[in-house]
Amino acid sequence: MAFQTDARVTRQKQITSLAVYHEAVETVVEGAEYRIKLRSAEPLSLLVKLPADFPAGQPLVFIEA
Repeated sequence: MAFQTDARVTRQKQITSLAVYHEAVETVVEGAEYRIKLRSAEPLSLLVKLPADFPAGQPLVFIEA
């Protein structure tokens, strides 16, 4: 069970660091989906979806126009 606890702590640390270091982070679904608005000529944003097994599983990143 320690592994699950360690994974949860690591997951939360990575989510927290995303929000701390990027002021434009918007929570879409707590703990699972985040949007980062980019400053550009056109309104763009990154949509980051975290799989249930994150951080072991890779996040999915989409560009929204």
